[in-house]
Amino acid sequence: MNAATSLSGGWTNIKTLILIGDIWHSAATVKPMLGILFPGEDAVITEDPAAFYEEDYDLLILIKDPIENNQIPTPTWADEKWTERLIDQIQKGMGAII
Repeated sequence: MNAATSLSGGWTNIKTLILIGDIWHSAATVKPMLGILFPGEDAVITEDPAAFYEEDYDLLILIKDPIENNQIPTPTWADEKWTERLIDQIQKGMGAII
């Protein structure tokens, strides 16, 4: 895929998981932009980090803060199990934009 193809919506056949939804990146503000970037493509857009375990993806786009914060109640979801899967998938060739 060349740059011109990717700029014109050529994300075809790239199975993408996009994790969204934290206090700084609410689903309501992020989802409309993703519809423009991934129109009708094979992108799973979710707030649920467990989707990462359901299948293998070609690309992970993380628009969800993985850091636990005691001042602002945020759940710990990027635990050791999730991190191990992330490393494993990257080593197998998955791309990641974090």
